[in-house]
Amino acid sequence: TLGTATGKSTATFGLGAASDAAASVPVQVQLRYIRPTGEEVLQVLTSSRRVSASREEAEEDIDAVAVALGGIHSAARLAQSGSYRAARVELISTCRLLQRAMHSEAHQEAYVAFVVQAEKLDGFMRERELQEAVFGGEGDAQRGRDDDASRSMYQMKNLSLRDFVASRG
Repeated sequence: TLGTATGKSTATFGLGAASDAAASVPVQVQLRYIRPTGEEVLQVLTSSRRVSASREEAEEDIDAVAVALGGIHSAARLAQSGSYRAARVELISTCRLLQRAMHSEAHQEAYVAFVVQAEKLDGFMRERELQEAVFGGEGDAQRGRDDDASRSMYQMKNLSLRDFVASRG
């Protein structure tokens, strides 16, 4: 469940396949929503996705914007729950993937936008870790978090595609 979504909302998710998966796997996303008129809608999107055991082949032609935005969303969710180290690992892994797969100007632009957002998130996490080290409070990720920090995490976790693309300068 995503909660309230608008035309400005962007949601990301990751997929993984078993090592013994076929050459392609079916993927289905079901979107349930209520229009402002009260009409309930079920929209079903189905696609067949190619599976590869080759890293080079899999990274050959990625959608760098989708990968970058997904990495930011995932890391922000981890950071919001207080898992700063795991969030930082997610940012580093996404950064390295984007670097390896950089073959076009579009990839470069997505990488720059990712770095801009990742630096903001990483700066917040470093500050939070320092506060926790000085003042304690590792038990509850929300306790002691100021309004600006909470707003920052919420914004990163819900960063829209439009705002992400605009951040590349």
